[in-house]
Amino acid sequence: MIHHLTLGTDNLEAGGAFYDAVLEPLGLIRTYRDDAQDGWLCWQAPDQQPLGGVDPGFWLCEPQDGGKASFANGGTIAFIAPTRAAVRDFHKAALAKGGTCEGPPGLRPHYGENYYGTYVRDPVGNKIAAVCRLPDMWWQDLDVCVFGNGHETQSQLAWLVAIGKKRATAGAFTGTLESEPGRQWLVVDGRRQPVCVMETETVTVMPISEITEAFAAREGEGDGSLAYWLAVHERFFRETGDWAPDMLVEAEEFKLVEVINPWAVPDREVVLAAELASARAVLR
Repeated sequence: MIHHLTLGTDNLEAGGAFYDAVLEPLGLIRTYRDDAQDGWLCWQAPDQQPLGGVDPGFWLCEPQDGGKASFANGGTIAFIAPTRAAVRDFHKAALAKGGTCEGPPGLRPHYGENYYGTYVRDPVGNKIAAVCRLPDMWWQDLDVCVFGNGHETQSQLAWLVAIGKKRATAGAFTGTLESEPGRQWLVVDGRRQPVCVMETETVTVMPISEITEAFAAREGEGDGSLAYWLAVHERFFRETGDWAPDMLVEAEEFKLVEVINPWAVPDREVVLAAELASARAVLR
């Protein structure tokens, strides 16, 4: 029914940063920018081609008449959220980027069974929402875990967890532990679709130089070697601005609790073949 949605902004850079942040938990990415016609930005799902056919898109632009951006009272644009946790992340990102709360995350049974949503206004005053209508499931309120950078990598790593190959992870230590033994997480793919649930078993803070062959093998990426682990993690930490030869990492080991979306996971042989191909490319 909807071809596209467009909102106005008085600051394209600030508006773009706001929607990059709030749409990321919903699995939407910026696919288009046009500065030749006064500036247009577009967000779509990762598997959509930019401006492809009649694929729906969410657009942001500066008003073409040169006037001040505004939005009608009573108007709302609601985005589909894959999980209740994604609704909460949407709300949190909005407030962190200068938005205001118009209704905190929660169930709203007067809108229908299992209607879980939140409402915010962007920095211009546009009213937007995120809504999850999935039935109540035991994992719905778990915090979300997404591994790596880039939607393809995020999906591949989620699949590794689902097939039982990836049983560890490491991130830059920020001064506060991100997890603890017994804590469960909802693992999502690059489209932020639920894949499986994992449970933290151990968490250790250590210099990156003390990561062992055994830990690298438990991470299950590439060929499982320490050489591959160091190469891809240095690249990842450089991309995120955290890299230092003596940096501290939070090394976590976990177990797979349940695969909740098996039809979204490719065959085990396909997933493992992709990892070996990555290892050959990185270590050649």
